[in-house]
Amino acid sequence: MNIDTIGAMKRPKLSLRYGAKGTPNMPSPAFRSPTLSTSELRRLVAAMVD
Repeated sequence: MNIDTIGAMKRPKLSLRYGAKGTPNMPSPAFRSPTLSTSELRRLVAAMVD
């Protein structure tokens, strides 16, 4: 289950990072959410560290 979540979240994480750092006008406005990005990033980092 963890591996599946990491794989599925890995893709949106890259898009979110590029959108926040490179292009502010992303096709997915939902990913620009500050709460979502923080939560997802924190979970991703925790999963990656594990």
